[in-house]
Amino acid sequence: MPAKAIILILFAGLTACGLVVIRQQRIHNAHEIASLHRELAQTGREIRDMHVYLQDRLRLDNIRALVAQYEHESGTRMIPFRAEECVLRCNPTP
Repeated sequence: MPAKAIILILFAGLTACGLVVIRQQRIHNAHEIASLHRELAQTGREIRDMHVYLQDRLRLDNIRALVAQYEHESGTRMIPFRAEECVLRCNPTP
C-alpha cells in the first residue's frame, strides 16, 4: 500500500511539473506575440511617417523648387518629358 501511495504522489508531482512547463510556454508565447505586435505597430507608424514625408516631398511645387534650384546651381536647363517616353526609352520593344 505505501508503494502505491508513493507512486501516486510521484505521478501527481510529475503531472504538476508538466502543467507548469506548459503554462510557462504559454506565457512565453503570449510575450512573444505581444513583442511582435509592438514591433509591427512601430513599423506601421514608420511606414505612415515615410508616406507622409514622401507626399510632402513629391508635391508639384516642391519638385519645381528642386528643379529650379538644380538649374540655378548647375547652370543647365532641365527638359521635362512624359513618363510614357521614359518607359519606351528604357524598354524598347524588338
